[in-house]
Amino acid sequence: MSLKSHASAALLYAALTVVMTWPLAGRLNLIEAGDSSYFAWVMAWTTRALLHDPLSLPHANTLHPLRYALFLDEPIVATSVLSLPLRVLTSDPIVTLNVVRLLTFFLSALGVRALALSLGLSPLAAFAAGALFSFSSNRVSSPAHLSVLGTQFLPLYFLFLHRWTRDGSVRAAGLAGLFFGLSAWACGYQALLAAAVLPIPILILMERPAVLRSAPVGIAVALAFLLPLRWMHKQALAPLHYERTASETAFFSAPLEGSFSTSASNRVWGAMTENLRSIVEGDLFQGVTVLALAAMAVLSVKSDARRRRVILGYAALAACAWLVALGPEVRLFGRTLFPGPFSWLREFEVFRMIRVPARASVFLCLGLSILAALGLDRVRRPGWRAALLILALAEALAAPLSVIAADRCINAFDPVPPLYLWLKDQPGNQAVVELPILPNDGLFQRPRFDDSVYLLRSTTHWKPLVNGYAGIEPAAYGKVREAVKDFPTDESIALLRSMGVRHVLVHLRGFGPNRRQAIEERLPGFGARLRTAARFGDDLALEIVDP
Repeated sequence: MSLKSHASAALLYAALTVVMTWPLAGRLNLIEAGDSSYFAWVMAWTTRALLHDPLSLPHANTLHPLRYALFLDEPIVATSVLSLPLRVLTSDPIVTLNVVRLLTFFLSALGVRALALSLGLSPLAAFAAGALFSFSSNRVSSPAHLSVLGTQFLPLYFLFLHRWTRDGSVRAAGLAGLFFGLSAWACGYQALLAAAVLPIPILILMERPAVLRSAPVGIAVALAFLLPLRWMHKQALAPLHYERTASETAFFSAPLEGSFSTSASNRVWGAMTENLRSIVEGDLFQGVTVLALAAMAVLSVKSDARRRRVILGYAALAACAWLVALGPEVRLFGRTLFPGPFSWLREFEVFRMIRVPARASVFLCLGLSILAALGLDRVRRPGWRAALLILALAEALAAPLSVIAADRCINAFDPVPPLYLWLKDQPGNQAVVELPILPNDGLFQRPRFDDSVYLLRSTTHWKPLVNGYAGIEPAAYGKVREAVKDFPTDESIALLRSMGVRHVLVHLRGFGPNRRQAIEERLPGFGARLRTAARFGDDLALEIVDP
């Protein structure tokens, strides 16, 4: 294809990214407390470590004194790399996160288009495949989860996997392994779920057994990425003796009715599927048009000998992903019907790390997008094909996204609070704790004092932080939260001193009026152990004095 054709597709994808994710592109300076703030901090920490001290990467400045803290949750390292060129324009973590969010949509669409072209689809059908995958309802409805959005390497893995299944070349095997590894470092779920979803589709796509001779090359390259990732996750989790329970995994699985539900923000199906909705990532419905086009492709499997293997392979991909997304229990409206296939997978330790089986929807969506593009190619009239693509995208539309809640919003254009600029100038690298530490539902009560916001603010000073925000909360952190609930007390000061904490940052506005008054009245009584090092309005910096 010509360079002009590729450039036109890229421009159309850029325009679609703006439209389908609006108002993200118009609010690059705004971010919400919670997952968005957390991932902005993760990206800032990752790029800083990669550029200045790669060995410090796993030991993020959170949950002090825990080691390997970055790997208690999704590290999104491969997606963070996308932000490195942006440092020429901005170092602001909020703007950077929002731009990278948009890039994941754009690059994922381009990648799936390249995959579809390699399968012999027409230019329009290939464009449709990229658009249907990248802007699918379940992806657009999760803008806060950068790990879920980080699918930009996955289609390239499939592209080279296809080349390997056709000719067994060592180069294709190696590149497939490379992009599989990068996908894992963008979102660990993509690797774990792929191990459950892909075996049957790969066997179907494989054109001859002889290609297995070069498979060790691809496996070796993939393992070069996967083994360090697995090791660091184990280093983070082993001291906590943590294991996900079957009930937790079942909760974050898609129920059967989720096969017919979309996110609440979907403009066509959101209201109609409200009574079918469970967890956000359990909404698997891709729209009537996509399903109808995919069905056209499947029904043509007998007559289309040239594409039969591809059709069967992607139909198997969608089916296997759907079964895995159902989790360890197949449920219908809260009732468990029977054990799901994932219950057998949980017999293996590696699959017990999976919290959200519903995220297998990324493979379901990829399978359906390719099948829908194959079905679109069977429509003879160009006008009808264009109309069907527009209709499919309209069914996925969730814009304007509910990405900014005014009471939870942080603005990159606001000046940095002086407390953090003061802390940045303090010598040494001793630990800091910020108060209040809210309960787990505190994000919805006082969002500006959520731990995720403290992490985001730490990008100003990068001191070790006792506060933390992750999918797994260490028991020790729960004890800290309980101990400082009535700060200042002898117990809380002794605990913080034992942890090597030097400064306690107290945000008086984060407490209720009675609690704030109690803190201000009690502080003078602890003058021998707590020195007021700085005060900026309602923000106090207290220094723990050695006895």
